Amino acid sequence: MKMKPNKPTILLLGAAMLFSILSAGTSSLAALAAPEQSGQNPNSSSRPGEEKNRAPDTQHFSTYSEDIHTQTKSLSNTGGRVTYETTADYVHTIYANGEPLIIKASNSVDYVKLYLDSNGNGLGEPEEEIVDFKGDGTVTGGGIFYRDGDGYFLPNSSIYGGAKEGRCQYDTDITLTGPTDSSGKYNVRLIFGGNKSGSLTGNTHVTISGGNAGWVFGGGNEGELNGDTSIYMTGGSSLKNMYGGSLSGQINGNTHIHIEAGQVASVYGGNENSGLITGNTELTFDANSTAEGWIYGGGAGYSDSAATEVAGSANIRVNGGTFFHNLYGGGAFRGAKVGGSSITVNDGVFSGWIYGGGEETSLVANQASITIKGGNIPAVCASGAGFNNTKAQVQDAELLLQGGTVGRCLTHPNEADRAAALNGDFSLQLSGNTFSNTELYLGQTNPSVQLKNAAVTLTDTSLRLLKLQSQITGKLSVTLKHADLAELVLLKDTLAPALEADLTYTDCGSSTGRFGTFVQGSNNYFTDRDNPLLIGSQLNQNQFSTLTFQNSYVNYYDDTLANEDNSPKACAEKLVINGGALRITGNMLTNMPKTEFQNNPLLIRTSSFYEGFHFDENPEGLARLQWMDTNGTGIPEHTADQCIAETPLDTPDDTFGAASSEYALKRDKAYRADLTGQQFWEGTVWYTDKTELLCKCQVIPSFLTETLFSLPKDNTLASFTLKDVLTGTTNLSSGCLVIGHRGSSPSFTYSVVPDGTTIADIAITDDCLTVGSAGTVHVSVTQELNGKTLHYNDYVKIIHVPMEDSFRFTKGLAEDLPLSFDGDGIEFDTRYSFIWNESDHKFMASDDYTMTLDNNALNFILKKDYLNQLDPGEYYFQTNAYVKKDDYNGQRCEYNFKVTITLPTEVDHPVIELSQNRFHYDGLLKKPSVTVKHGDTVIPSSEYAVTYENNLNVGTASVIIKNNAGGNYIVNGQTTFEITNEYRPEKGTDYVTTPLNDGWTNKDFVITAADNRLISTGNTLKDEWVKSLNRTEETAKASVSFYVKNLENGEISLMAEESYKLDKTNPSDYDILFNENSVKKLIHEVSFGLFFRKTVDVRITAEDSLSGIGKISYYLSERALTEEDVRRITDWTDGGHFSLAPEDEKKFIAYVKVSDQAGNLVCFSSDGAEFDLTPPEITEVNENTVYYTTQAVTVTDRNLKTVTLNGQPISGDILLSGNVDEAYIIKAVDQAGNESSVTITMKPIQTIAKPISGLLEATVTSDNQPAVKAVITELNLLLESEYLTEQEKAELQDLKSHAEDLDAQITSASNAASSKEIQAVDGISKDTVSMEDKEILETAKKALETALNEFVQNYTEAEAQAIKEDLDRIDQALKSIQNVQTVTDAIEKLPNPDDVCPDDTETEKMAKEAEKLFEALTNHEKSLADASRLKKVLAALTDYQILEGNNSLWEKGIKHSLSFKANGPVSKFTGILIDGRDVDAQHYSVAPGSTIITLNADYLEKLPVGRHSLTLLYLDGKTTAVFETTEKPSGNTSTGTPVESDGTHLSASPQTGEKSHSLLWLALLAGSVLSWVSFYNKRTSRAA
Repeated sequence: MKMKPNKPTILLLGAAMLFSILSAGTSSLAALAAPEQSGQNPNSSSRPGEEKNRAPDTQHFSTYSEDIHTQTKSLSNTGGRVTYETTADYVHTIYANGEPLIIKASNSVDYVKLYLDSNGNGLGEPEEEIVDFKGDGTVTGGGIFYRDGDGYFLPNSSIYGGAKEGRCQYDTDITLTGPTDSSGKYNVRLIFGGNKSGSLTGNTHVTISGGNAGWVFGGGNEGELNGDTSIYMTGGSSLKNMYGGSLSGQINGNTHIHIEAGQVASVYGGNENSGLITGNTELTFDANSTAEGWIYGGGAGYSDSAATEVAGSANIRVNGGTFFHNLYGGGAFRGAKVGGSSITVNDGVFSGWIYGGGEETSLVANQASITIKGGNIPAVCASGAGFNNTKAQVQDAELLLQGGTVGRCLTHPNEADRAAALNGDFSLQLSGNTFSNTELYLGQTNPSVQLKNAAVTLTDTSLRLLKLQSQITGKLSVTLKHADLAELVLLKDTLAPALEADLTYTDCGSSTGRFGTFVQGSNNYFTDRDNPLLIGSQLNQNQFSTLTFQNSYVNYYDDTLANEDNSPKACAEKLVINGGALRITGNMLTNMPKTEFQNNPLLIRTSSFYEGFHFDENPEGLARLQWMDTNGTGIPEHTADQCIAETPLDTPDDTFGAASSEYALKRDKAYRADLTGQQFWEGTVWYTDKTELLCKCQVIPSFLTETLFSLPKDNTLASFTLKDVLTGTTNLSSGCLVIGHRGSSPSFTYSVVPDGTTIADIAITDDCLTVGSAGTVHVSVTQELNGKTLHYNDYVKIIHVPMEDSFRFTKGLAEDLPLSFDGDGIEFDTRYSFIWNESDHKFMASDDYTMTLDNNALNFILKKDYLNQLDPGEYYFQTNAYVKKDDYNGQRCEYNFKVTITLPTEVDHPVIELSQNRFHYDGLLKKPSVTVKHGDTVIPSSEYAVTYENNLNVGTASVIIKNNAGGNYIVNGQTTFEITNEYRPEKGTDYVTTPLNDGWTNKDFVITAADNRLISTGNTLKDEWVKSLNRTEETAKASVSFYVKNLENGEISLMAEESYKLDKTNPSDYDILFNENSVKKLIHEVSFGLFFRKTVDVRITAEDSLSGIGKISYYLSERALTEEDVRRITDWTDGGHFSLAPEDEKKFIAYVKVSDQAGNLVCFSSDGAEFDLTPPEITEVNENTVYYTTQAVTVTDRNLKTVTLNGQPISGDILLSGNVDEAYIIKAVDQAGNESSVTITMKPIQTIAKPISGLLEATVTSDNQPAVKAVITELNLLLESEYLTEQEKAELQDLKSHAEDLDAQITSASNAASSKEIQAVDGISKDTVSMEDKEILETAKKALETALNEFVQNYTEAEAQAIKEDLDRIDQALKSIQNVQTVTDAIEKLPNPDDVCPDDTETEKMAKEAEKLFEALTNHEKSLADASRLKKVLAALTDYQILEGNNSLWEKGIKHSLSFKANGPVSKFTGILIDGRDVDAQHYSVAPGSTIITLNADYLEKLPVGRHSLTLLYLDGKTTAVFETTEKPSGNTSTGTPVESDGTHLSASPQTGEKSHSLLWLALLAGSVLSWVSFYNKRTSRAA
């Protein structure tokens, strides 16, 4: 757990250390230099390797040794090797070397058991436990301390999944499991997945399911790892730090840490000290994980010059868990770099912040991405932290907030002293309903911080605050989509340098949402608000390039003051309102920027003083205007005189519209002037109120322009247009100022009033009156003008009038001409009704016509006498039927008609039209109907008679017209028409025939008529018409002629003819041949009895006497088919000649289908056959092989025919006698003719032993071993033979025993020269030997000498030489040990360095002798000898010190000399220096007693007043004292005794420097305490 000490703790700690220092002297400095384990400072002991070692609790142990002695031991198992070395008492390093190692914690936290997971089940079974490392745990004792039942003591030790060094290639697997202890101790101090150094190619795996680890690394200590690392934790704890990477070095791959459950301290995705990870890092935390430290996607880093770098992306995914401190996408302290970072939080509880970048001096080179989908987070920051005024840099940043709760969201830390940097672009996408209390800050209050491009998108969410604190130098985009932002705040001038800035609301608020109540007061505020609010003063006159409201319903509060403009114009260069509504509230005139309206938005104004909008330029598009009261729910009344908008004079009328149909908008001209009357603005003013309060339009009563319409009697439906006399007039709106009213005309709607309407079938659509009969229509008229309406009625009369308006009569043949007028409910007045002769321009005489009134029908008859007396010509008349409206008024219905009088007409060239001029022959008489015309006039049929000629058969028929006497016309004439036959029957349409194959059929030839058709061999109605014609006789050529009759239209076709050929007899004389041999069978006779090994030529033959063979087809089958099977075959192959390629074991039967041209067919088959391509198999012996013992031979074949042995037929089991000198030939033939043969050679058994003939045990060497082993192998194989005879077996056993004796002797000699004792010293030479190797070297030497004596004749010359060289190597190594031991003995005889003085001549002599011996050692021997004591003694012998006289004060004029005493021997003294210059010996004296120097008074008098230095020179060193000369004070009677500057007398005792040393310790202590306080302040400042 990471601990942060409080200040009282630090002060107490400082006091304790001070006490320790003062009481213990310099030995306490080590305690001061070793900080405690907790804390996150890069210099704290969170780094491994800086805390004291623990010892087992069984006895008292030394805790630390500066002298590191290394002992190693290895354990071989399953082809691998686990090794360890001891570097100090109870400090071990264990190397798994790629073996799967399980660390199982015991119930006692200090102990673990080690298992080699050889079976891979991960359990650590008893037989897999590593017990070979047991020992007492000390350097001198050896082994690792082991307690029965608990295991090894490893709390000070390290475990590597890889090796100590070298180039390795394998995957590693380390597992820590077992019970987890809560005491804060750990089972193993350090776990590394990789190597300690060198290179490892492969992937590392560290799994923690239990137990307690200190530090955990997925990689190694240093060096190179070519692969991925993985730490997977499902339980247990990592009490210190966890790193996906290495301590230092390079990882060419990715790192992975997955904390599914368990407790961790700080977690890093990268390396600790330095080095590169070329891939990505990945950290995953699940719901049961607890992180008590800090989380970093990158590495730690403690130096800007030695960076920890992740070239790829650092990825962190949090699925849950508890986090007590900050989480960083980047690295930690100094020089921590990552390529990019990605953090995804799905759930979890956080006490600290989440940063996209690193903590201190760090860099995210590309994008830092943070996605929040869940969890509870105090704050999210896109950049790094930048604690302690360090620069935590991020290039680009992207935040996606989709769930969970976040207190604050920032681009930078808010503190101005935090040097976090966001160098590139920033984007935020926020969605979800959990952020209503979240605050978003862009930039920092530090004025030097700027943002380049920033994009914020809020979707389906609400946000408490968005605050822009830093200047934007690029583009800013803020977009709200169905979102609400409680406060948008921009600090002064933050948009001044921006290239572009856009604020967009899309689908925000709703038409049903509340705009809120505006509360006027010291703090203007909106209550009860649902729709978003934008406050002008909070934008601080920063101008957005475009402010857009798209389909949104938003409040804008223009809190403009007299000296401060907060209007939309002040905050936007352009305003776009696309649909929706914008409510602008303010008590001063609101200035509008350049504005564009789209999709007819609603622009709402709320103002307590009814101040409106002011547009300097005309808006684009159309908007609706509306007032709203301060409560945001209603529309104030009586606003007709309150100006809602001001625009330029030339603003189009359609710029604004009313908010609803209930309201209207009017415009007028106005100007503004100052108090002096000076005009400074003139333009258009706009007002809105309810329409009735603004509109000055009028509606007045009126009537229809026409109320009487004529309807011809025989018409069933007629339409008439209704029109009011005021239609189209603009006079009624000329005085109205409402937009769209002036110049408008009234509209009229018409409807039927049932009361007073006498017509049943009637309708009015728009202005169209539609009636089906005559009568009266009561019409309701509605006049409407701009919302004002007036209703009135009128009546329309519909009069039936005669259908025709033109009449023709022949002179002398005229009849009375009746004319009738009527209508339901129509009342006529005969007094004012008459007929007017238009031709003569006079009223008709009453004698020439009659007029009667009969049941509301007015009837006129123009008499025939009048008509017959008229001369031929045209006469025009008008009938006036007077219709009453009331008792005093009426209307005339005028009906005009024409009468033509003609003489009888002689038609010379009548036009004779026939109903049909062309007929198709069908056997019936043709009589088309006739129309005769005189010009365009149709002559009645009563004027003539009609006859027909030649109107039955194909050809030209005649029509004859003959005049009937006494008519109006004289007419005669004739015409013709055609009877044709172009009906050519089509096969398939009019008839079908039996299908033919090239004209042939094998069935009756039938011609069948189609539906609604008949056929016949004749073409008259008298002939027999049937459905089909049938022909049955076989023939090589015949035809049928016939006709077709269409029953639908009676047409009879021209003659058709169909030819055919008929054959009903099957083909005969057919066969099938395989290789020209007949194999024909009836289908039911097939059996398999034919065998082939080569291609089979198949030929099929057949003949037909009448139609000839049409097709030959075949089908190949591997089995016999029934006749029913053959009938079902669909995939026949055409052809009568083919070949079958051989295919082993392929069976085949050829089924044949032969058909003639007419379709008669016959089926037959071949006999069954089979390909056999496999020759007989002769097994259990091999061709041309030599055998020595009896062999059995087996011959197998599916179709075996004969077997011979050496030419003689043989059957049954075949045994070939062994141990003879003979050749055997076995031959076999099968029924397909395939043949096999095998020839083998049999030899006597003794010939096997020829390669070892003459070899003896006493002289056999390893050179003979291959031949010996080959013979043994051969004999072993022969002894396993199944058919050995007893004699053969005995002879083989004798030979084998001899060969094995030879092999055993060779092996014994080899083992003697490579025993375990000898192998233990492999690699040990005079250049690699250690002092601990002496015993094993001596043992190995003895073993080699023994081997050479016992097996001297069994070694080759090279082997004997190698043994001698090993002996020489061992002797040299032992000599090195002896040399080192001699030096060590000499050094150990030296006294304690603390007791040595420069004048100790005896010690000097001993030290020089020891030094001489040490220098005679080789470099390697020097590394084995501990020369520290010698060096300290030599240093003490030259550690010259001033014992007396230092800091003396000498007064001029006292005539006393000045003495100094040093601890060097007089024998080495060479002279002195005063102030760095040589002093002649005459100016001082030298005396023994160490060394006593006395400066003469005369010399001292010559020295200037002030401080001086005195240096005593020795052969091998020097020492320096200081003294001061002063002027003699007046009146001073001092005797000249030296005094210090403070007036105290100098002590006669020697000055050892202890006082100055104590001051040094106090200074160091003060600095340390200040460092602790600084660290405490740093840590607390970094708390979230």
